[in-house]
Amino acid sequence: MSADRLNGFGPWGVIAQGNRGSNKAFTTVTGYLRLDGVSLVNGKSYVVLAQNIRIDISGTVAATDHYKFEIRADYTGAAAGTGSTEIGRSEISSAGTTLDDTAPPVFGWANPSSDVTASFLLTATRVAGAATVSVQADTGGIWLTVIDMGWAVADTGVDV
Repeated sequence: MSADRLNGFGPWGVIAQGNRGSNKAFTTVTGYLRLDGVSLVNGKSYVVLAQNIRIDISGTVAATDHYKFEIRADYTGAAAGTGSTEIGRSEISSAGTTLDDTAPPVFGWANPSSDVTASFLLTATRVAGAATVSVQADTGGIWLTVIDMGWAVADTGVDV
């Protein structure tokens, strides 16, 4: 490993990841996969992501059935819970069909202002509807990943 990398310069790539290979049913906000003890460095920028999420849908489904997947974060060293800060979200509606579906990936950003130990939780919620729904792990499972993107630059975006 180079001296620059040992001193914290440059992107590090994947710094934490977790995989769940089993399905889990959900109605109200439900934790699915959590990463604990993730060290984040002041001044760096991190992407936290979960790939496309397969949904197994059965039972009575209406055109208004709606599902939400979130990444929640805790930066105090405690385990992230369903009430922790939301940093990323993906949503999908069932369109009144019991066909299995796939939600878009969930992305969140973490830009700590001090060195912290973080915890990230992927959650699933049935926002509306009455269908029986579960996260479907499929082959390879569902991954939750934290990527060190390198030193953060100043926010120079302009609201228009």
